Amino acid sequence: AQEAADGSKDTAELLNDAERRIYDIGMRSSDDNMEAIAPVYSRVFRHIGRLMQLDGQHTGLPTGFIDLDNVTSGLQKSDLIIIAGRPSSGKTSLAINIATHAAIREGATVAVFSLEMSKEQLVTRIMSTESGVSMQKIRTGTVSPEELLKIAFDYNSIGDAQLLIDDTPAISVAELRSRCRRIKARQGLDLVVIDYLQLMQANARVESRVQAVSEMTRGLKIVARELDVPIILLSQLSRKPDDRPDHTPVMSDLRESGSIEQDADVIMMLYRPAAYIDTDEYRDHNNITYLNLTKHRNGATGKIRLTWIPELTKFANYIDEENLPGQS
Repeated sequence: AQEAADGSKDTAELLNDAERRIYDIGMRSSDDNMEAIAPVYSRVFRHIGRLMQLDGQHTGLPTGFIDLDNVTSGLQKSDLIIIAGRPSSGKTSLAINIATHAAIREGATVAVFSLEMSKEQLVTRIMSTESGVSMQKIRTGTVSPEELLKIAFDYNSIGDAQLLIDDTPAISVAELRSRCRRIKARQGLDLVVIDYLQLMQANARVESRVQAVSEMTRGLKIVARELDVPIILLSQLSRKPDDRPDHTPVMSDLRESGSIEQDADVIMMLYRPAAYIDTDEYRDHNNITYLNLTKHRNGATGKIRLTWIPELTKFANYIDEENLPGQS
């Protein structure tokens, strides 16, 4: 009441603070967070026992990409996961592929915040990737009767999925947090996808864009911990990879990076050699895509190969056909 009366905060920030405080009261008192090591040690010990019973199964939410899941053991709760790349590198496609796999095949509740594309555009992509019907055919209405039946058949599995899409442009961290809280309270929440960071609304009081991006990534990491869900955050890269001979992106290429590198638990860089005509892969394997895990706070880093299927705007697990049994 005092903050509302003195007018020192804008309405969105005031509402968010009030909601957060009420949420904290419902969960626990802030005075109860200090804990001795003994009960924590016991919980971790029991968790190790549960992991042993999994016998190598993934501990997090599977992405559908075998090599990626083997490195990360799935998307882990409370992690802030950055997928970064140059424009048209496939960031949105990869994130939507992961989101649809989680919602349709893992039964997860997934919230997608699309700041660049409309709901209809996203669903058109999902329709193409799930049905196997070319995106171009769906967009132009040149599908055959058989393909139309295929799309209609997929409605049952897709329609039953808990895949929620919000296409509010320039959404702020405070508003996103509020909407995610309501979803979690109403039906649970297992994954959040945000496309993409540079289109989010910053706090008007910050002095520079770097500070604004830093504030947003810090806020999103807090949201991931508060809601105990993984957040996939897409981010643009600067033009620096275009100027390198091998075009491979590195963490310092993150645009307006600020604290992105510091706040993220996992950073993955997408790189499609086919986007650069001067590469060997362009000539020999123009569908190959590299996903570089340049940061993995709780595990290994490395390079993962994926197969790009442009007509379906879809990534698939990479298969090295040259090394298949029976191949010379």
